[in-house]
Amino acid sequence: MCGVVGELSNAPDVSWMDSAICDLRRRGPDSAGKVVIDSKVVMGATRLAMVDSHSRSNQPMQIDQLVISFNGEIYNYRELSKTYLKEVFLETESDTEILSRLYRLLGPEAFLSFNGMWATAIFDKSESSLTLARDPGGKKPLYMINEGDSLRYSSSFLSLARTISKPVLNKVSLVNYLHLGFVSIRNLPIDGITQVMPGEVIDYRIEDSIVLSSDKKESDKNVSKRLKVERGKRSLNKDIREAVMQSVELRTRGYDHVALLLSGGIDSTIVGLVLRELQKEVSAYSLKWEETDKDRYNYDASRAYEISKLMGFNFKLVNSFPILKLSEVTNEYLIAMEEPNCNPTGLSALSLFSAIKEDGLRIALGGDGGDEIFAGYPRYRKIARLQHLDFLFRLTKHSNFERFRKFNTGEFESWSDWHDVFSFKEIQNLLAPEYSGATNDLMSRYNALHSSGYDGTSPERETKTSAVEHCMNWDKRIWLAHESNTRLDKISMYHSVELRSPFQDLFLDGLMKEIRERFGPGLDKAHLKSAFPELEQFPTLEKKSGFISPVGHWMRSNLELIDDDISKLSERKILLEKWNTQKILNSGNYRLIRQTWSLYIMSRWLQKLIWRVGA
Repeated sequence: MCGVVGELSNAPDVSWMDSAICDLRRRGPDSAGKVVIDSKVVMGATRLAMVDSHSRSNQPMQIDQLVISFNGEIYNYRELSKTYLKEVFLETESDTEILSRLYRLLGPEAFLSFNGMWATAIFDKSESSLTLARDPGGKKPLYMINEGDSLRYSSSFLSLARTISKPVLNKVSLVNYLHLGFVSIRNLPIDGITQVMPGEVIDYRIEDSIVLSSDKKESDKNVSKRLKVERGKRSLNKDIREAVMQSVELRTRGYDHVALLLSGGIDSTIVGLVLRELQKEVSAYSLKWEETDKDRYNYDASRAYEISKLMGFNFKLVNSFPILKLSEVTNEYLIAMEEPNCNPTGLSALSLFSAIKEDGLRIALGGDGGDEIFAGYPRYRKIARLQHLDFLFRLTKHSNFERFRKFNTGEFESWSDWHDVFSFKEIQNLLAPEYSGATNDLMSRYNALHSSGYDGTSPERETKTSAVEHCMNWDKRIWLAHESNTRLDKISMYHSVELRSPFQDLFLDGLMKEIRERFGPGLDKAHLKSAFPELEQFPTLEKKSGFISPVGHWMRSNLELIDDDISKLSERKILLEKWNTQKILNSGNYRLIRQTWSLYIMSRWLQKLIWRVGA
């Protein structure tokens, strides 16, 4: 796991990269390097040495005519080496070298054979071209600024923002944040900064002093069909079990002692079962809130303790931050995240990964991604029920039936109804008139998703795909990639801990897509439960868990702080009217409380990155 940074231009500015590399040291504390390749290219990297800790694998790494900076892990790199590079003398034992040599051999098609997570920059000296690429799951970030005569890229959004003397707010991106609670479009909230989208491979070169990009390619196109799943006549349960086992084994290869984020739910418990079967030493971590107004926030911790005890794991109960330190922890959270995200779990996770780091562990496994491929969310069951009522569409205009109709055509707008923090109507009533154009722009982008795809990475839309499958596709491509994976990567790497996600294994995902097509989605994780019948021996939480946070209690206990920060949005003419914080927090209305939290996070982010108050 590393951080990458660089510039392509006729006159690269090396000075900004020193500061950028400092920003990336948490992602890569073991080594840092910067290479001036020629008069047009400078590449840098920091390294968290997970594979081949020898200095020979430090980055940027040069293999023949390729110079590469690589952030991530290719879990199947040994198998790929045996398949494609039998006759090649390897200079290191790292996955970075395998990636480089396979890219030289196969070009962008190489990314289709990788099972892992990555954000990489590859400069081909023979072609004078720079390739930027991200994994389909969006596990690793990669930002860039293309000013026409120069291209800067970095794993750190903040390092690029610092190069802009007078940052200007991107209103469309801000509306996107208010709508979903995170940024899911190419444009970031500061004008000029964009991201390489999950699954993209983009080539750049300089011609006549202008940085040009070639047509964007998708490394995830038909990926489940390219990653072969050997099934034969074996049982369904055995196929799933072995795929999960293989995924966990690949992610722990070379490590005898690992951390497990144990929430007490089904997914993390199954990861624990596999780790026990693989005879790994496991330290299980869970969160507790000593200052909370409701017992339910500690159900995760109590169940995790019981499960850990039954499995024989070393259990670590981590206390979340003191409630009166909310302001301080929010600032730390925004430093770690760099971009706005209003999921309160992120603040709580800071304590969790800090404890893992203090215990000297570098690898943690979690159950994230299980709901998306094993149909675990309750909304999938609701959509499936509506699917049986299709004949009633002609007889009623009830909103639930209309929602299903849109799901059945795969429209993104209906998917967002399940996730939105503010609806578009609420946003139009909330923001000053100058933001109405941005709201209309974002609505137009959403409306175009059905036909043109989500920034080039929309789910496949076969006409026979079920409404449930459409929803699962959008969940993987949008929420999982842009919210969950981004948040978990930023928070874990802030503490130099690498989080690995067995349920986001591309081979497992391909298998489950085949199984869902043949046998249905297996609602409520029916397929997964059947593959692990011993799960019944453990007191798992059936209801979705995952370290939920007492955000309402946080804000009620810090009312003056929350109200003061949100008031700044009115003072700056972003909100039309003053937000009635106290009344809303005492209302018990969860949607309004969630909206209040999102406004608080937005205000804090704007103060640090745009208005630069105390920055």
